[in-house]
Amino acid sequence: MSKSALLHHFPSRKVLIRVVAEHAMDVFHTRVMTNLDLSENHPGKLLRAYIRTLLSDDNEQTQFDHLLDVLATIGEVKDLLVANARTWDEGFAADGLHPDRLAVVSNAAEGFIAAAHWDPTMALEKRIQMRDLLLEITNEDGPLTRKSL
Repeated sequence: MSKSALLHHFPSRKVLIRVVAEHAMDVFHTRVMTNLDLSENHPGKLLRAYIRTLLSDDNEQTQFDHLLDVLATIGEVKDLLVANARTWDEGFAADGLHPDRLAVVSNAAEGFIAAAHWDPTMALEKRIQMRDLLLEITNEDGPLTRKSL
């Protein structure tokens, strides 16, 4: 596609980048909702769907993760991504899982994805192992330590 064709549809580079970021976030949201298991009758359904999506063995999801990492460095997109993260956090909190488990699991999953971008040798098996471990932590509720009581 030529530059003039792009500018015909998008009035500026900023608008184009914002539309790409919004599309990537919408695709991710749709994937999470597809992974939502409504038969799970205990707190943390949304977080488990998020983990299943974020730590999937789907190569296309990995490409979206990389795209959002690149877009996050662009000033116009940063505020959009912060607002999106806040929306996810609010949804997780409303789903009823203990705040300790929520904080540990969501941060561990996102941290693992970030680490995988820096270390391309991280094997798919490790990604699946991490996913399964984090899902297990969300299958129970309550504090993670006695100090949290």
